[in-house]
Order: sequence, then structure tokens, then C-alpha cells
Amino acid sequence: MCRNALRLGFSAVGLTLDQSTTPQEIQAVKRVTADFKPRLELFTRTEIAPPNRRILLKMLRGLRNRFEMISVRCVSNETALVAARDRRVDTVLFPCDGNLRVSAGVASTFRNLLEVELQPLIMGQGERRRTCFLRLRRDVRRALKGGVPIVASSGARDLLQQRSPLALSSILTTLGLDRSESIKAIGSPTLSMLEPSRLRFPQHHLEVGVVVTKKPRGKA
Repeated sequence: MCRNALRLGFSAVGLTLDQSTTPQEIQAVKRVTADFKPRLELFTRTEIAPPNRRILLKMLRGLRNRFEMISVRCVSNETALVAARDRRVDTVLFPCDGNLRVSAGVASTFRNLLEVELQPLIMGQGERRRTCFLRLRRDVRRALKGGVPIVASSGARDLLQQRSPLALSSILTTLGLDRSESIKAIGSPTLSMLEPSRLRFPQHHLEVGVVVTKKPRGKA
């Protein structure tokens, strides 16, 4: 799938890994694309779907220094409100097979990205695809009205589900984004946030924009 992503025209790929993936396994995954020509940047992500605020905060504490991207699938309005404004969360998803949608209240609190997963539209059929389309289009319109930045993901799970950047951007235009917004949503927001996101990894990282570069001597 990584090699096919290169053929399709991608220069970077986000690979979703299970929360239990160890640092050693993550490094092994990184080595898979190390010798690709042209270069393919691979970043690791994980998705969580906590049922409430307490579990969300607990999971974020355990995951934020292991993965380059953390995405929250919102299953309750409580988790949506917290995830949308927590800087440790990179993207927030509202699955189109669920009834929870982007509300005006949630849109007004966003401090990260709304992720629109296109796999249900690519692979869905009949009434399921129609329902998904209507729900995602409503989410996109609410996000645009609230000034929420949008990033798209294919959600591809095999070669048949992969699509080119042009194909993905074309789907986004049907959801309400104009041409320039749809092209930007394919990768630019994600890539631009990777550098600050990777600052989570140093041992002495304190918060977004604050990193201890040299450990002081003596006692505080």
C-alpha cells in the first residue's frame, strides 16, 4: 500500500496503528519505507474512541508520546467537546455511521483539525452511501461556517480502497469544499502540523510551543 501510494502521487502517508503497538514495532514500521525512491514520508497515527471525558484524558496521557498523530472518533458529545479543544489531539472524526454530528457548540471550540474519512463514500453502496454523504456534507458545511480547518483521509484498508489525491479532492468538492480547499485538505494541514506534533517526543517536552532543550543542573 505504501508503494502504491507513491505511484498514486502521494509524498507522505499516515499509517494507523493499534494503540498497543510498541516503540520497537513502530521503528520497524518506519524502516519499511526507508529506502523508497522517491522518498515517502511515513508518520504513525492511532485512533481512539473513548466513551467519556475521563477515559479520553487517561488515554491521551498514555499515547501522546508514542504516536505522531492522535485521532479521536467521537461517540458522545462530551468527548467531542473535550477532544476538539485538547492540543494533544490532532484530528477529530465524526463517523458517518453514527448519529453524533458536528454541532455549532463543538465547532466553536475547535483547536485542531476536523478529519473527514472518505472510505465509506468510496466503498459504500446504496442507501448507506447516501446517508453517509448527507451526514458528511452537513459536517463540512458546519465546519466551514465555524472556520474549522479540514483534513481528509482515505481510510483505505487495502489496495482496492486507495485513491489518488485528485480523486480524493474531487470527492471533497461534492461535500462542499471549493477546489482550492479540497486540494489543501488532502495533505497540507496534516503535514504542517507534523513538526510541532513531533515535539511531543522529546523527554522534556512541556506543552505545545514549550520544550526544555537543556536539562538544568542542580535542584530546582
